[in-house]
Amino acid sequence: VQFEGTQGDPDIGRQVVAEGVELDPYAILGTVFSSVTIVNMVEAQRAEIPQFVGAEAPDITNRELNGDNDFIFRTSFGGDNAAPKLVEFMLEEGVQKVDIIYKNDEFGAGGAGAHRDAMEAEGIEIGEEILVQPDQLDQSGEVAQLIASDSDSVFVYMTEIETGAFLDERTAQGLEKPLYGGDVLTSPASLELAQPGAGDGAKSHSNLAAGADVFADW
Repeated sequence: VQFEGTQGDPDIGRQVVAEGVELDPYAILGTVFSSVTIVNMVEAQRAEIPQFVGAEAPDITNRELNGDNDFIFRTSFGGDNAAPKLVEFMLEEGVQKVDIIYKNDEFGAGGAGAHRDAMEAEGIEIGEEILVQPDQLDQSGEVAQLIASDSDSVFVYMTEIETGAFLDERTAQGLEKPLYGGDVLTSPASLELAQPGAGDGAKSHSNLAAGADVFADW
């Protein structure tokens, strides 16, 4: 086993996989960030080495978009598979109009798009759509925009750094609308980056928590 880091950077990620396939491994485990995976998976495909990823952008396993890649395998739900489940729950919660805030990369755009399609199919109205840049910590303007909106809830689809910053800003400005999102919204890594209690009340689809204590007996 050989471990290599990508620093969450697409260019470094592609270089790491390109160098890794030269060692002729049985398989490649990773990467997780969709923006990194969408770039480096072509190297594993070219070398015909199976690659198992945690990335969730729908395009990664869409054969019409990934060049008929037979060597890429998910270990978690894609955003397109998770979306109908979460949207069904949002309908049960009485959501009628939702603002969407998401990260401006492959992960954010793909996941937000899949959930937007599912919401519209079920008759949920889409309000504001707000982009957050990668590693953006100051989201004061974005949260102020969400507060001013007439939507009854907010859908959040960002990775941990942006999500932690969003939760802190939401608390600081008193954004009280219900929060829904992908699994990152309530992941331990996101909550650890935010102030204690900043994530209280947020609800998400959770596809990576089977090992959590609360599920152990079940």
